[in-house]
This record gives sequence, structure tokens and C-alpha cells, in this order.
Amino acid sequence: MATHTAPILDRILEARRASIARLKASGAAKGLPRSVTAAPPVRDFRGALRRRGVALIAECKQRSPSGGLLQRDYDPVALARRYAANGASAISVLTEPEFFGGNLDHLQAVHAAVEIPVVDADDLGTDRGDSSGRRAGEPP
Repeated sequence: MATHTAPILDRILEARRASIARLKASGAAKGLPRSVTAAPPVRDFRGALRRRGVALIAECKQRSPSGGLLQRDYDPVALARRYAANGASAISVLTEPEFFGGNLDHLQAVHAAVEIPVVDADDLGTDRGDSSGRRAGEPP
């Protein structure tokens, strides 16, 4: 059984690892404990997914490596509000700029605009070491 990932996934992972290494080497994470302490309260992501009925994690992203541009006039806040108003349990925001057109400002703006849990899709399963998602109120 083949377990090798598609070439585009390899490129994305390689770019993410390089980005994380640059961030850690820059020392940008040194002043973050203070900003994490001042972060908004964590919303109950697991609890949102355990609610009765369908639990949907809606995704905010401008583009996809395989699908190209998904939204010409991308407004993650308007999109997140629409998702929340229509019953999404949580929102996942792509913050990776090169392949998905995201940035951390999108994460922070979405978190401020909706009351449901918001997670950084690009921080899942990584050790970025910068607590950027936590500063926007996502779970540690």
C-alpha cells in the first residue's frame, strides 16, 4: 500500500517547515508570553463538536494549491459570519500565505467577529513555537 503524499503536499510541508525554522531562528517568539496572557478567552472547540446533530467545521481560505483561486474578493470576516449564522460549530482559518492566501490577521479578525470557536488550520499538528494562534483566542 502506497503511503507517499502527493508532490504538492510535500512542497507545502517543506515550505511550512522552512517558515517555522525561520520564525524560531528570528527570535520573534520571545515577547509572546505577555501577548498570550492578554489573549481572549479560549472557546470550547471540543464542546462545539459534541453538540447534538451535525457538527460542522467551516473553513476560510482564499485559494487552494489544487483548486487555485476560490474567492476573488476574499473577506474572511464576512465569510465566517455567514458560516456562524448558518450553524457552523467552529471555523478553521487558513493562515499560510504562499499556498492558501492566508495570514494571521485573518485569524484574529475572524475570532473577533464570531462567537464560535476558531482555530488556525495551519497550526494543527505543527510546533510553530510562536503561540500566534493562542494570541487570537484559539486553544493552546
